[in-house]
Amino acid sequence: MRVILTHDLVGIPAGTLGKVVFVEGLSWIRYWVHFDTGERRGQIGRSKLMTLTEWDQRGSVGSAVATTAGAAAPFSRCRRTAVASTEASACSRA
Repeated sequence: MRVILTHDLVGIPAGTLGKVVFVEGLSWIRYWVHFDTGERRGQIGRSKLMTLTEWDQRGSVGSAVATTAGAAAPFSRCRRTAVASTEASACSRA
């Protein structure tokens, strides 16, 4: 699955494309991603990633980077079937 990073990580800026290569976790789903820059990172939470479809729904690439710099993607957390109580409250506010 191709994804876009929505928050800066050390050495990887927001807006960087990558490919999810492994998914792990039960109550907190984490992703291992190989980014197009050559970096590989694990333990990335869903709130820091968007699919290409989700990214396109936010608008153009330039405006999406600016709007996601400090904001998580609340609709992506609502999509999971098993959510923590804090995520559930965030979904109800979204």
